[in-house]
Amino acid sequence: MEHENKSKKNLWVIAGIPLALISLGILISFFFKIEQVPINKESVFSLWVREAEISPTEENNKRWDKDGSAPDPGALVTWQDQVVLETVVAKDSLIARWDPVAISVGDVVLNKGGISSSTVKRIARIRNNGSGHFSVALFDEDILGRDFIGGWTIPTRELRPGLLELKSDKPLRRLTLAVTIGDNLDLPVQSYMANGAVYLDNPPKVMMETMERWAEEAKEKIGKLGETVGKGIDRLGKGVGESIEKLEDRVGKEKDRLKKTFEETKEKAGNKIRESLGKLLPGQE
Repeated sequence: MEHENKSKKNLWVIAGIPLALISLGILISFFFKIEQVPINKESVFSLWVREAEISPTEENNKRWDKDGSAPDPGALVTWQDQVVLETVVAKDSLIARWDPVAISVGDVVLNKGGISSSTVKRIARIRNNGSGHFSVALFDEDILGRDFIGGWTIPTRELRPGLLELKSDKPLRRLTLAVTIGDNLDLPVQSYMANGAVYLDNPPKVMMETMERWAEEAKEKIGKLGETVGKGIDRLGKGVGESIEKLEDRVGKEKDRLKKTFEETKEKAGNKIRESLGKLLPGQE
């Protein structure tokens, strides 16, 4: 009888261990619970392009760059027909990564050496709008501007903190967006898909306008480069011309000097010969 009571007590102890662990977990999660910010129509999301994977070739199987190298991708984010984020360019990358903070040469030049947190953040801020959407696209930078790679249009209602994953079998194979709420950049580890996202085979109007601006800027840079090269060639040509003139002048002077020396030597030689003949043949001229 006593043995049976002990067995029952042991069974209760064994059964109580999992319950105790569950209770302990609930208590720990209660005391260390991270406060979740509720999402509503007034919520403002902070997002940045974290990673992109690009196909080795374009849809026509051509290489992205004429020298056979990988593309130089940069990203644009647009919302309400405005560009709200332009990333720096990742050179020669099929898998490109970006940080929420980046400093470019333009930041230093345009801000005259003064850098603040607002000038180096590569973050788009988008308000949660039930009927709104935003677009993300990648472009390959080259000397004549930037070529469209691909992108997505995404409903704002599908935004929530975490890693937003987008995938396709098109040139832009994969895109990952980091999403947080407000100014907090502590990124939750969970990832999710946007079911309402639509792949972009062509850039939206506002992005087309930006591409045209890039092309104009590239044209101006090429024009300035041409002017600089032209002036350099002119300076080089002028320098060569001046050098040739100096060389011709020097050659002319040297020619005159040699001629004069030759005449003087000829005269001296003639005098010497006449003097020698006079000694040998007195009275003969």
